[in-house]
Amino acid sequence: MGLLSLGTPMKWEEAKQYSDHVRKHGIIQFLNLWEATKNLEKDCLLWGDEIEYMVVSFDEENKNAKLSLRVWQILQDLAQEEEDAKTDPAKKLLVNSSWHPEYGRYMLEGTPGEPYMGLARDLLAVETNMKL
Repeated sequence: MGLLSLGTPMKWEEAKQYSDHVRKHGIIQFLNLWEATKNLEKDCLLWGDEIEYMVVSFDEENKNAKLSLRVWQILQDLAQEEEDAKTDPAKKLLVNSSWHPEYGRYMLEGTPGEPYMGLARDLLAVETNMKL
């Protein structure tokens, strides 16, 4: 999913009038990328995974969960951990992920700190990285 950092999503009734334009220009963009890259050889494709999280506040006494709008505060804490990991090799192994805001103020996304390549070891690293 793309990052919506500014703006507000349109309601479907408003957005659907643009669907033909988006479809047409998406195809044009794909064809332009294809034309620019179709002759590349031995180019390593990079890929990744993502987990989207909803941040909730849980009331233990009443067994009630509510969405929490603290994503920006949480992202600051996670960004500090990422910065610490850059200077401390011991933390690098524990914090090999990257965090981003997602669609709402109650959602965030975790992705690998570095993209995967086409190697078997990368496939084996996905589950461990997701757990971290």
